[in-house]
Amino acid sequence: LRYVINWCYKTHTKAKQGGGDDRLKKEHILNTLADACLDCQQVQAREMLRLFRELTNQAQTLELQISGYLNTLKEGAIDLLISLKHSPLCDQDHKTARPGQQRPHLRSAYVAMAGDLMGMHDTLPSKNDRFLYDAKSEVQRILGT
Repeated sequence: LRYVINWCYKTHTKAKQGGGDDRLKKEHILNTLADACLDCQQVQAREMLRLFRELTNQAQTLELQISGYLNTLKEGAIDLLISLKHSPLCDQDHKTARPGQQRPHLRSAYVAMAGDLMGMHDTLPSKNDRFLYDAKSEVQRILGT
């Protein structure tokens, strides 16, 4: 988080001194952080890691670019699976759905269970989700495994 905030500060200072204008990127980053702060810690951790990767991997090889693209598709597939198998309960607030039934924690369960096999990036935050056990139980209940 410090790296991301520091990058935004340096970008702001550089723009004031007549340097490069990364205003749109800075706004995107700050908006993403603000949106993540409205969600749970799992979403915050994923977004901070994604932003850090985005800011530090500016000269990626073709292999890393393809891997990143495929990772995005894998994340989309998991989100689609959650929508198909767990909706509408997964998108309810904490008053209606237990944490293990909510989308961010269900995503953690699927990533913890299959992320390494799928070759996904950043599986560590999912494996450290404090509601992982409950979410895995929910996944097993729904899928019958």
